[in-house]
Amino acid sequence: MTDGHRSNASREPVVYRLSKMSGFAFEKAIATLFERLGYTTEIPGRTSDFGRDVIATSSDETIIIECKHTQSGVGRPVVQKLHSATLSFDDSARGIIVCTGGFSEPAKDHAAELGSVLKLWSYEQLVRRGRQVDVYFRSEAQGTDLVFEPSLRSDGDLEVTVRKHWADHIASDPRPPREVLMPTVTRSRRLPALRIRYRLDEQFGTSTYPNLHRVRDRGTLIVGVDTDVTPVESDYWSKASFDVRRTDPVDGNPPSALFGIDLDSRAESVKRKVARSNSTSVRYTGRNNQTYTKSCIVEPEDVETDVLQVFVPRQTLDLRIGPTSGRVWIAQERGRTPRVVESDEFDADLLRDIGDGEPAVLCNDCATLQREATAPRPCEECRRTLCQAHHWDHPPAVFGSARVLCADCYRDISEHSALSGSPLRRTSRAVLGALIPPVGLWPEGFRVGALLALFVPAGLVTTGLTAGTTQGPTLYAVAALVWVVAATAVLKRTSNVRAHHRNRVELQAYERDWKTDAS
Repeated sequence: MTDGHRSNASREPVVYRLSKMSGFAFEKAIATLFERLGYTTEIPGRTSDFGRDVIATSSDETIIIECKHTQSGVGRPVVQKLHSATLSFDDSARGIIVCTGGFSEPAKDHAAELGSVLKLWSYEQLVRRGRQVDVYFRSEAQGTDLVFEPSLRSDGDLEVTVRKHWADHIASDPRPPREVLMPTVTRSRRLPALRIRYRLDEQFGTSTYPNLHRVRDRGTLIVGVDTDVTPVESDYWSKASFDVRRTDPVDGNPPSALFGIDLDSRAESVKRKVARSNSTSVRYTGRNNQTYTKSCIVEPEDVETDVLQVFVPRQTLDLRIGPTSGRVWIAQERGRTPRVVESDEFDADLLRDIGDGEPAVLCNDCATLQREATAPRPCEECRRTLCQAHHWDHPPAVFGSARVLCADCYRDISEHSALSGSPLRRTSRAVLGALIPPVGLWPEGFRVGALLALFVPAGLVTTGLTAGTTQGPTLYAVAALVWVVAATAVLKRTSNVRAHHRNRVELQAYERDWKTDAS
């Protein structure tokens, strides 16, 4: 009986903690290593393997691998046994003995006599070959605890990327957004954290319904060690690719220190959390039409986890947008869009949304960023982009839509606006105009006021003369309706005149916060 083994073909780092591995788990790890080296692997039966723990084949060769995960060294008899196994398997086969405990001198001498037919891989050789394909073997006893970190852009590349990416989603006129966004990297920190991946696939049932309930869950958590990792960072870095940063003594460097925490306890904490969140009760109807409740309790040992010690970078940008300056903290990985973690002056949520592609508007009066959905239209005269607090609505003559203007255009238009010199700004005139519309509309330049002055008295006289006829009430209703419409127009005109007057008063003291115009 054989156990076919196929490892994950991706180049995501795989870390094996040797102190926690059984002999068979070590064989599977060696199979994974050779899969990544380009071989097809097979693990023969766990008994009577005759020195064949793993068989690795390619188009060019077959390798018989003996795996020894022991503290003591391997002697000459093991070398002789594997040599015999290779001869009995295939004339072209060669052998490799992988041993984490080392080899005796007679074993080394005999392997040297055999030449290329059989090679010995010590722990150091295993670590070197594994690192070539992102398979890492950790051993606290031999000082090979590894720390990983993502690949980052340089400071200059980050500044260019942030400026270009944000500017592509910001409308700004007359100042081009790429010229007014000025990010500068001032500090980079690497926060120690754990990347904990968890997997759960558990089946619950009864003797009658063996497939009553199935629980599947998987995910990745980034857990800070001595500094909190924000939810935004955790979500960003959970999708990152990590490369080895700290190397071990086999490459001539001192071993990297552990983060000073118990990795197993952190993993157990995640297992308990996942187990609790996936435990439930299921109600079902039996074959006797009775309703039952099945408690589907997930145990922590049902959850599989793997843990990487990682550094997650947090970079600080000094961001200047026009006259406004502030700090922005960024998470960024090469090849991915940078993500804002938090900010002390700007709206961090808005910056994150801009980074995700949501359009925004930059006010060219005060340099405030605002979502496009909540920003007013650009100035209808000069197209200057404005925010809610720095746009001006020029009222219509009576009915209609207000015009969105910037301060300069409003001042220019108000010089010739019929609303500026209106007598309806005075309270007494406005009240009289609302009661007697001709008094309000005629002086405003509306000819309808003169027509009302003639039509209404004539209508009332006609109504009195025809009061006894069927046309009398109709004429009276028409006259009253005309009067009401005219009074409404006077009230609307009065409101617009007063709004215009308030705008002119405020504009006398108004100065832009962002005074330097683009050249």
